[in-house]
Amino acid sequence: MISLVRRQLAMPRGPLGWITGHIMARMNPVRRDWVVSRLDLQPGDYVLEVGFGSGTSIAEVAGKVTAGLIIGVDHSEAMFHQATKRNKKALDSGRVQLHVGPATKLPFAYPYFDKVFSIDVAQYERDPVAGFKEMKRVLRPGGMAVVGLESQGPQTAKKLEADFLEAGFEDVQTQSYEDAVAVAGWR
Repeated sequence: MISLVRRQLAMPRGPLGWITGHIMARMNPVRRDWVVSRLDLQPGDYVLEVGFGSGTSIAEVAGKVTAGLIIGVDHSEAMFHQATKRNKKALDSGRVQLHVGPATKLPFAYPYFDKVFSIDVAQYERDPVAGFKEMKRVLRPGGMAVVGLESQGPQTAKKLEADFLEAGFEDVQTQSYEDAVAVAGWR
């Protein structure tokens, strides 16, 4: 049973994926808000969320980035459909775009974003460093990436920081809040 739940959290699909997405939308709003607050969002920023899930973070960011662009990439078709419904108005206005694809092969040819973030995704990646390298690759010079996830103890922060450094980020900073840990790095 635990294996099934973990698989659904990692890649929601089918009817159970639809349910998982709705549960995820209501889980951890404090963690989501805290990670988004780390981004220091500006109205004209170009922002990428890797692993947008049900789209709640996209909606929150769209409320702050009013003159820029928010793009999300997630590998789950089920989450793409939920996030599309949740963000219909922002999608229709052109301020938000959603794509289906893996974190390790982002569909952008050059550094495009001021900010890149991910929440509760890295712990499900087979190779989180490869995903972090992709995040760095699509950041403009001086851009910032923030990754947040549930803390499993002090080793979570150490591992996350080491992976960010291995991916080539500079000035890496780790913060903890309640049950979460986040790491930020600059290009």
